[in-house]
Amino acid sequence: MRASAFALLLLLLPPLCAPGASLGAPTCPPSPLGVHVEQVNGKRVVKSVAREELPDEDDLETALAAGLAELRAKALLAGRSADTVPLSGVVRDFACTAEGFVYVGVKLGSEQAQQASTLRRAMGDSIRSSPTPGAEAPGRPRRAD
Repeated sequence: MRASAFALLLLLLPPLCAPGASLGAPTCPPSPLGVHVEQVNGKRVVKSVAREELPDEDDLETALAAGLAELRAKALLAGRSADTVPLSGVVRDFACTAEGFVYVGVKLGSEQAQQASTLRRAMGDSIRSSPTPGAEAPGRPRRAD
């Protein structure tokens, strides 16, 4: 991986936990590997858990392994039917380490899907109401400045 791609990956990764907090948990992972559909408080929640080998337990290696595990967990969701599991609104449920692996779980519930839909709609409305100055409008000839 080139240095610029590596730096970008680090910027995109969400923090695993608060500084100084331990990732280790008595039940890590709290859910089995793979994709599971659960009922939580009467609502349908789709969860996905994946793991990545942790070659070294320093902060950088842990962050990279967690990022890769999260990508794997999201890829498992994407492998399901696109109309049943849209990836917008997927949030990290947990991250933990155990026995040389980092486990990451992601989830998508109806609440997260609704929030993502509302945010997408608001962003689209904002862009339409305040277009970039000088941008081409449909049906308008391009300026030759």
